[in-house]
Amino acid sequence: MQHALRRPNIVRRPTPKSTARRKADEETSVVFKIIIFILIILSAVALGRVIQFAVYNQYALENEQLIKDIGSQQQIRQELVSRKLSLESPQRIQSIAMKKLKMVKPANVRYIVYKEVQDKPRLAYAQKNF
Repeated sequence: MQHALRRPNIVRRPTPKSTARRKADEETSVVFKIIIFILIILSAVALGRVIQFAVYNQYALENEQLIKDIGSQQQIRQELVSRKLSLESPQRIQSIAMKKLKMVKPANVRYIVYKEVQDKPRLAYAQKNF
């Protein structure tokens, strides 16, 4: 019974029509492979361009940020230079010396000068230093 259910082994011999069809299938297979290869190459090139564009835009944004940072740093530098000049001014130093250190101008102080008169030191006079 099992014999009856089996299909008989049929050997098909190539006919001229089937050989022509195989050649046509092989040619379409080669054309299909070439088209797939070209599509892969085009996709890779397109992806490369997208990545290149993204990197370019990233560098452009970084460049703009650095230009802004340079401008702000130059402004801070100018402020520090002007502050340094104001801190080093002689008028400021003199006012701090007079207020905080209780110093006075030499023109406002009277000095006592000793003079030797006939080989004896004596208090001679008070002199105002100009």
